[in-house]
Amino acid sequence: MEKVLISDHFQAILERGYHELISTQSIDLLRLLFDLAMSTNLMGPLKKFWAGYTRTQVSDILKVIDPLKSSSITIGIKKILDFKDLTDRVSKEAFGGHEEMKAA
Repeated sequence: MEKVLISDHFQAILERGYHELISTQSIDLLRLLFDLAMSTNLMGPLKKFWAGYTRTQVSDILKVIDPLKSSSITIGIKKILDFKDLTDRVSKEAFGGHEEMKAA
């Protein structure tokens, strides 16, 4: 019964709060969400949202880089490295380094 209730609402949970949990680095809540996905066979939607989030964030960073301005490139590189640190932390601490989430 629990799995049915969760699976019926899991997509809505992701749509309403997943991006905010990552951007605010809510590691404990992300870990709970990951554990919930693992226990209910809902890794597919979680992986999809993780991949979408990373794609969108990197795309947004790249959009503001002006290749004609070295300061813009420097700032862009810093933002990309900061974002990489964030994704590494989330992947390791919230997702336990799970291979399926690394490949997303």
